Amino acid sequence: MRRPRPVILFALLATVGACAHRRAPLSGAIVTDRPDFTESTSIVPTGHAQVETGHTTATESDEHVVTTGEVLYRHGLSSRTELRLALNSFARTKTAGGELRGFEDAGIGVKVALWDQPASAPWLPTTSVIVASSLPTGARGYRARTLQPEIKLLLDWEVTERFGLGSNLNAYSVAGAFGGRVAEYAASLVAGYDLTARFGIYGEYIGHVAPAVTGGRQHWASGGLSYLVTPNLQLDLRGGRLVRDAHLMRDNFFGVGVSTRW
Repeated sequence: MRRPRPVILFALLATVGACAHRRAPLSGAIVTDRPDFTESTSIVPTGHAQVETGHTTATESDEHVVTTGEVLYRHGLSSRTELRLALNSFARTKTAGGELRGFEDAGIGVKVALWDQPASAPWLPTTSVIVASSLPTGARGYRARTLQPEIKLLLDWEVTERFGLGSNLNAYSVAGAFGGRVAEYAASLVAGYDLTARFGIYGEYIGHVAPAVTGGRQHWASGGLSYLVTPNLQLDLRGGRLVRDAHLMRDNFFGVGVSTRW
């Protein structure tokens, strides 16, 4: 099993970033990119770090998959830019034929805030973009043969102080099953509501389009809740189910997570 060597490089990059930028004051509560599929438009404050982690159990066709770690390290580089480092998660995949264990691929990227929702045009969403790529660093069986770049357009609408909508439009370039590269696309719509100052809930719908050999069309419904322990510490719970796809599967997932910033 190949060891996750990029972790050392990621740590060095994070240290350089932390030392190179003056820290902005922390204000308000932490805003995370988990537990939903839809990434937020928010940027981690300049000079600060945020770590989001989790554990997920999923049924995928005839496979039972458990991932532990799911570490996303986010570091604010400026008021409108953050560095994103996805560290290797440890995965276990059980099938009728046996079990596979090892680290998944890591990843690196940046998020850039483009513009905020103007008061004079509330229909125009706060907009950000993520440009990222996986790195072929995982164990055999989980490692992609090449880099798998992606771009995500992130949209947020603040409807009221407690209710908001979000959407992502994603495009991925992945290695094809028979060589070359193929394109995959995903779109999501999420609605979130703050029940109290600490508890929040969300519901989400996700559509994914891929070549038939790698999954075809899939539609997911998911939901969950978050609990703000402190302004800088959040716990979350999530679950979802495949509601429609090209192969009539009934996949599902359930997960928990914790996020903190400093």
